Amino acid sequence: SSGINAEYGGLIEELVDVLGVTDARLTDIKAAALRTLTAIIHLERTPRINAIIDATGMSSYHGFFPSLFRSCVLAMIGESAETPLPQTLSTALFSFLYHLASYESGGEALVSCGIMETLLRI
Repeated sequence: SSGINAEYGGLIEELVDVLGVTDARLTDIKAAALRTLTAIIHLERTPRINAIIDATGMSSYHGFFPSLFRSCVLAMIGESAETPLPQTLSTALFSFLYHLASYESGGEALVSCGIMETLLRI
């Protein structure tokens, strides 16, 4: 056992819901939600990875996370009028993607949603 008790079935979806809130005052909470998803991936290994891929829309080009990541990168490199994400949130997002990519199904999801092309722009 990994030591994480994530038996509550709606935890992953609720963490993703927090990330969808647009209130800028919640940046630290959103970063913490991302770090929690990353910890679940890292500590539980593969049991929850498919649930995380589904909840975040990682296997779809227009999914929530791929869209968030693309807008984050475009703002970082100056190709978007949007304000870049705060550093705590963008760091948590990159960490999440790094840990997700370390598993075969996570890497496949990153390729299928088109994030690899975005990563090459950085």
